[in-house]
Amino acid sequence: MNRRTSGLLLVLLSLCSACSQDDAEPASETPIAGSVITDPNSTIEMVYIPAGSFMMGSTNADDEHPIHGVSLDDFYIGKYVITQKQWEALTGTNPSEFVGEDLPVTNVSWDDAQLFAARLSKRTCCGSCPHGTTTASCLRLPT
Repeated sequence: MNRRTSGLLLVLLSLCSACSQDDAEPASETPIAGSVITDPNSTIEMVYIPAGSFMMGSTNADDEHPIHGVSLDDFYIGKYVITQKQWEALTGTNPSEFVGEDLPVTNVSWDDAQLFAARLSKRTCCGSCPHGTTTASCLRLPT
């Protein structure tokens, strides 16, 4: 898939173990909900979301049936959209039509976004990902 978007909000989800910013070693304790980790090179901030369950669906709309339970493992999610400066720090390129280092990156293909996530994984996940995933697939785009 090689779709282009005019304003891709690179919200990166991480199945990554929590990392200490100072020593880049996996944290031994479970992070506190809302705690933030920052990649020091790109300044990308990710917020810790603890595991949980909720009911999803509706009886009021035909396309939202049936109501069902959803459970999620804990993860990190990008606090902000990815800026052009952050994108360029990891990829060395800027595909955006309207240029400005603090503007969101745009005109990014799905494949480009996957490559970005893989590069950020190698730096942020401390080389350790749970559930048997590899570091390269630790961060992923929402599906």
